[in-house]
Amino acid sequence: MNCEICGKPIIGTPRKIVIEKTVLTVCAECAKYGTPVRQQAPSAKKPSTRRPLLVKPSPDLLQSVDLVEGYGKIIKDTREAMGITREVFARMLGEKESVIRRIELEEMRPTIDLAKKIEKILKVKLLKPLQEEYPLPHFQKTSLTFGDVVVLRKREKNE
Repeated sequence: MNCEICGKPIIGTPRKIVIEKTVLTVCAECAKYGTPVRQQAPSAKKPSTRRPLLVKPSPDLLQSVDLVEGYGKIIKDTREAMGITREVFARMLGEKESVIRRIELEEMRPTIDLAKKIEKILKVKLLKPLQEEYPLPHFQKTSLTFGDVVVLRKREKNE
């Protein structure tokens, strides 16, 4: 090992010093040019006590309901029949008027919670249970498989 200052081979134990925030390994003669680095005993790290973060699925995913067709027209017609303006209706729901306008024009789908609020205020049914239909897979034999080509024979025991 060579001294990082003078380049001579280091005889004996190398010394670590700091010169201008840089740690150098030097010989005994060049050690006087810097301040010695204090060796700290390696401290045992404590294991992390952080709890794993639990991610809750959004309530929209947990509930199996969907909006009825034409929900915007239903909301608008019912609101107007009750004589409520968009501004007042938005205040009743705690939403912006622009959100109500976009929902009525069906540019935006309301969240499940907002749809429930609208149902409660207007006394209409906007949510229907979601019926998931899974089509049965239909398999068609399109090509030969290895099992179609090979004839399997059982071994006969000669006893």
